[in-house]
Amino acid sequence: MAILEDRDKLDFYQNSKRGKILRAMTINDISYWASDAFVMIIFALFVVNFIEGGTASHVGFAAFGYFVVRALASIPVGQFFDSHKGHLDELYGLALTSFTAGTLYMLLSQSSELWQLYLIMVLLGFVSAVNLTSWRVLFYNNIDKKEYGQTVGIYQTATAISYALAGALGGVIGEFFGFDTVLLFGGLVMFCGGLIPLMLRQHFQRRPRKS
Repeated sequence: MAILEDRDKLDFYQNSKRGKILRAMTINDISYWASDAFVMIIFALFVVNFIEGGTASHVGFAAFGYFVVRALASIPVGQFFDSHKGHLDELYGLALTSFTAGTLYMLLSQSSELWQLYLIMVLLGFVSAVNLTSWRVLFYNNIDKKEYGQTVGIYQTATAISYALAGALGGVIGEFFGFDTVLLFGGLVMFCGGLIPLMLRQHFQRRPRKS
């Protein structure tokens, strides 16, 4: 009876390979992008208060560099992943981006020079391109077409609530403990999220893409 009830559930909720992958990808995405939202809520204030000579213009230019690099890197990153069979490359890419971005945010929390700000934001732009591409390949390739809308809806609900909470928490922590503390803590959470994809390695061993 329990087996029949489990079969009636969406793949997202089942204790199956596909369900485990979808849930793990959602948690990983929350750890990365909720941490990003947690940091971004105070990012401009951090730059103005902790970066020597930092102004609103520098915040804008730093964001510009981030998004331009992310845009330019997206196509070659996608081509790189397509050139390798299986999905282990995306899995390791996802883990590596969490470790790298988390480290960069922690380094940014200790930064005080404009060149450090710009360098870290450019690097984060590239890292984010890798993260987004690898995550989307892994998540969307594991959704049953019949459950696509519901699965995406569950994912969007979970992430939106997490982003909202992270933004509010980032503001509160920034006010009471300092804006640099927000970057440090957000980077730490993002770094730890990189462990989640590594727990799924057995599900992606020797699974070549269909030609």
